[in-house]
Amino acid sequence: MPCQNCSCPSCLALAGSSIPPTEFPLLQSGLMTTNRPPTHYEVAQSRIIIDSAEKRMLLLQAAMADLVGKIADMRRVIGMHRAVISPLRAFPPEILVAIFVEYIMKDPWPELPSPVSHLNLMWICSRWRTIVLETPQFWTKISNSTPMVDLWVKQSKASPLDLRFDLTSSDANLALDALVPQAHRWERVHFTLQSDSNSVLSPVRGRLRSLKKLRISCLNTTGTIDFCEEAPQLTEIQLERVHTPLAIKLPWAQLDDCILDGSMITLYTLQRAENLQICRLHMDCRRTPQRWLPMEWVVHHSRLKTLIVSYWHPEDFHIDMFFFSLALLSLQTLEFHFSEVITPLSMLVHALSEFFERSSLHLTTLKLTGIPFPPSNLVNYLTLTPSLVSLNISFASESHRFIDNDFLHRLTFDRTNRLLPHLSSLTLQGDAGFSERALDTLITSRRDVMLCDAGVALLANLVLTCTIPYDWEGWPEPPSFHRFASEGLDIVYGHGWNI
Repeated sequence: MPCQNCSCPSCLALAGSSIPPTEFPLLQSGLMTTNRPPTHYEVAQSRIIIDSAEKRMLLLQAAMADLVGKIADMRRVIGMHRAVISPLRAFPPEILVAIFVEYIMKDPWPELPSPVSHLNLMWICSRWRTIVLETPQFWTKISNSTPMVDLWVKQSKASPLDLRFDLTSSDANLALDALVPQAHRWERVHFTLQSDSNSVLSPVRGRLRSLKKLRISCLNTTGTIDFCEEAPQLTEIQLERVHTPLAIKLPWAQLDDCILDGSMITLYTLQRAENLQICRLHMDCRRTPQRWLPMEWVVHHSRLKTLIVSYWHPEDFHIDMFFFSLALLSLQTLEFHFSEVITPLSMLVHALSEFFERSSLHLTTLKLTGIPFPPSNLVNYLTLTPSLVSLNISFASESHRFIDNDFLHRLTFDRTNRLLPHLSSLTLQGDAGFSERALDTLITSRRDVMLCDAGVALLANLVLTCTIPYDWEGWPEPPSFHRFASEGLDIVYGHGWNI
């Protein structure tokens, strides 16, 4: 340590350090504070000191490395003991299985899980490996990409199987050799078929006692598809590219839900599946071949509750043919989704008018997306659906605004106008052509009529995600609607307000 009265730079540099100045006498000789040449003695002493200091530094570095290693060992000990008391270690297997299910298997028609997801879990620890291996649920989804199908079948034990196979692939037939004996466990099946696929699947005919959901995609298929004709629990089907409906045999009478991709197959399905409850028609009109039907041929269905119609690249022909040939007697929910505007509209309007007049509709929900009906035609349709409770309209485009002030005026209640008396939910989306005042009048009229007429429903839910090209002074919500919110009207505003 420096002496009490010393303030030289060398002594000050050593102040507070662990280096005793007496071991390094040159530090106190004043040599460090001058620029004079050292003597031969001072050079020799400096070299001795440097050699000694380097050796001591190596010893200190070795000691420090030993301490760092000991600190790392202690950290590992702490981590291992923290893992012992971790709540995750105490999770019951049922909780871990539920978590693993979210990781491996998600929706009912998934891109089937890769074996990598199983391996990722099995590499964590022996307990997780045991849980994955002993849980049949993780081994029930099998596809073309699944290796060692025999292992999957064995690990799934007696659990129902979800299969997704492209039978146009050569490796699919090898996998089916292991799956056909387990046909009684097939619960959800998605097959892409080709011309000889029915003969490959013929051994499962009459053995599909657990099949509940079937999806078939046909590629260049000829002949009859009848492997699934006897399936006592089959209730849901999805058919793609089945252009010859008579070629497929199903237990039609027990079906209650279907997804189809063509007008012809939809009409044939409705004709045969007399207990169908839900029908979804998703059709790409560019891909589906045109087939004429006799104009006098009309399919009547008395039990269908929900019809959802979606068209991509819509063409007047497909839509007209479908609705000219259909009559529904118990429909409650109807949805139209068009990917683009159809021109001309005359035939579509005529076809839908005949459909609404021919059907005994009890609609409670109507959703229209991308259909640019003139307001007058839409009002005519609504007069045929007095039971409507929920109306959802998405405008086609700014150039085809079909919801305007006149349309809202028709929904406004007075003594002579009682259109849609049960309407309680109204959703408007897109580019609107109406004003704040028209909407205000609509809401006010229904509220006032509700107060004096118990037979009229109060408009309780209003969802507005449309651009209204009028000047509204309020921000972020139109101020005139605040009073309705206090009276129970739930108003949801979208991001499209053009203030």
